[in-house]
Amino acid sequence: MTAVNDSMFRWMIVPVGQVIFQEQYGWSRERADTIVLSLGLGIFMLPFVVFAPWAGWASDRFSKRTSIIQTKIAEILLVLLGVLAIRISSIGLMLLVLFLLGAQAALIGTAKLGIIPEIVRRRDISAANGWSNGATLAGVILGTVGGYGLGDHCLTAPAAGQLMSLVALGGTAVLGLIGSLLIRRVTPASPDLSFHFNVVSDSLRDLRLILSRRSVLQVSLGIVFFWSVAAMAQMAIDVFVTDELAENLEHADPSPFMAMLVIGVGIGSLLAGWWSSGRVELGMVPLGTVMMGLASIAMYFAVDSPAASGMLLIVIGIGGGLFNIPLQSWLQERVPHDKLGTVLASCQQLTALGMLCVAGLFLFLREGLSLSASQIFLITGLSMIPLIFMVIAFLPQATFRFFVWLLSRFAYKVRTYGIENIPEQGPALLVANHVTWIDGILIALASSRPIRMVAYADYVEGPISGRFARMFGVIPIRTNDGVRSLLKSLRTAGDALRNGELVCIFAEGAITRTGQLMKFERGMMHILKGTDAPVIPVWSRGGFRDPVRA
Repeated sequence: MTAVNDSMFRWMIVPVGQVIFQEQYGWSRERADTIVLSLGLGIFMLPFVVFAPWAGWASDRFSKRTSIIQTKIAEILLVLLGVLAIRISSIGLMLLVLFLLGAQAALIGTAKLGIIPEIVRRRDISAANGWSNGATLAGVILGTVGGYGLGDHCLTAPAAGQLMSLVALGGTAVLGLIGSLLIRRVTPASPDLSFHFNVVSDSLRDLRLILSRRSVLQVSLGIVFFWSVAAMAQMAIDVFVTDELAENLEHADPSPFMAMLVIGVGIGSLLAGWWSSGRVELGMVPLGTVMMGLASIAMYFAVDSPAASGMLLIVIGIGGGLFNIPLQSWLQERVPHDKLGTVLASCQQLTALGMLCVAGLFLFLREGLSLSASQIFLITGLSMIPLIFMVIAFLPQATFRFFVWLLSRFAYKVRTYGIENIPEQGPALLVANHVTWIDGILIALASSRPIRMVAYADYVEGPISGRFARMFGVIPIRTNDGVRSLLKSLRTAGDALRNGELVCIFAEGAITRTGQLMKFERGMMHILKGTDAPVIPVWSRGGFRDPVRA
């Protein structure tokens, strides 16, 4: 419901603000459109930058359920003030309310993202994020369409439009408050966390927390990129429809095209949750980047076709959902819960900075370079081409694993049970039975963490297989080169455990020929020697009699 009201008020004041700027300052419609769009985005995102440390502190210091309820109460008061601003035609008060709604969104957004891993199982985090994003984006669609409609009514029939705005905004806020009361109670993550008024020093402190872990920084920058692209697309759609598609439309209304983009993100989010299958799957990120980039480039060539433009916006959105959900879920799963609120707030702060830069960039591209919206889409798409190669370079294992997993879905019906027993961090030795030639691949696909498989050197040292074996950190074992070579391989596996990695060994030493479990070899004990790593048994079944697998 917060997303509904944020979008409804933001896009409601866009047409109202455009008319006010034209009447009071004598601006052209095109210039008023550009200024209001950039100003609206900038003012709404500014609180995410300013108040990010306080949002992280509130999320960790108090129960996230309590934080959500209190911000929903504040939302009721803010939307009433927003309706008053429209009634008296005060653009300054409208923008102030938009700023305060941005502050409320920063506080509730951190708490909402942080509470997900506290109320769902680890294996359901990706799916929960998919459904949460889907619901949020449905609210964005409703709010965007409703906001444009209310704005038009406020201009054509002020009294009726203001009454409708009061009912829509106030009713939505009350429903959101009722919904927040139904959230399950949770305990504070860090109840002794102290409050600091200096947001600058706290921002730097929180940023250092992200910078201290390279993987957290890379994932955070990916989230920043997604929301920056989404912001650019939203602003470009408004101009694209009114300036370039208008000749092919009976009524140049941007809201349906905004809705198509958001519908696409919702589909992509739900698809990401479904494809994750109980784990966090970063391999979807490159696919999402490719879809966003190619569809953005194609938008340049779709200026005469509303249907094609709408379909491409859906594709951009689907790619965005596949890109964002794995990154968001990774943060929720891998960051310690007592630091999660701080990291999420700092990530939102970086995201807001990125979106503020995008607002300025959009203004420069339109006012400074006089570029059309289709040209802006083209530039956005072309800028993603080097990013595609960068993402694949950062995530080679995850990328390959995800595409292999997708292909495996067409040939095999794989179910996993007890995947939550694999620790989120730290070492573990997975000891598996061996019934098919692809057991190692299926086990690796089941885990969101990389697993170093112990495998016979003859199988993993070919020209092609060797490259993939090195990519996945396979530990080759040579039984024919003497005891010294064998012990060296086992020591390598033990060192991997001491480094906090996951290692998997087929303790039988060979594929079963009868379907029954065979005697375990002693290599497993050599690997565990001198470590305190837990042993996790893995049982594969159902493949021994499958002629395709055999």
